[in-house]
Amino acid sequence: MKKTKAIYLSIIILLSIALIIVSCKYCFNWYFTKQTNLWLNESNKENNCNITVYEKGKPFVFGNSNISVYIYYNNKLVNDFITQIDSGGENLSDDNYFVEWQTDYVKIVFMDYTGKNTETYRFYYDDFYNFE
Repeated sequence: MKKTKAIYLSIIILLSIALIIVSCKYCFNWYFTKQTNLWLNESNKENNCNITVYEKGKPFVFGNSNISVYIYYNNKLVNDFITQIDSGGENLSDDNYFVEWQTDYVKIVFMDYTGKNTETYRFYYDDFYNFE
C-alpha cells in the first residue's frame, strides 16, 4: 500500500514539474516571438501613402528585433516584408528609424542601437500605380 502511494505521489510530482516547464516554455515563446507591438505608423496625405511597422516579439538578451513592414497606397497594401534591426536587446524607439517623404518617393532608414544606418529602403510612388 505504501509503495502504491509513493508511486502515485511520484507521478503527480513529475506531472506537476512537466506542466510547469511546458507552461514556462509557452509563456517565454509567446513573449519573445508572438507578441506584436505597433512601432511606427506614419502617413503622407499628399501622396496617399502610409507606412506601418510592427515589432514582433521582444528582443532576447543583446538580440535583434524582428519587424514587419507594411506599405499602403490609397489604403491598399502594396508592399510588405520582414526584417531585423540590431536593437542590443532593447525595445525599438523613435531613434531606430527615419522616414523621408519626397515628391516622387519615400525613403525609410532603419538604424541599430548605436544609431548606425543598417538598412535603407526607397519606394517610388509611380510603382504603386500598378496596384490600384
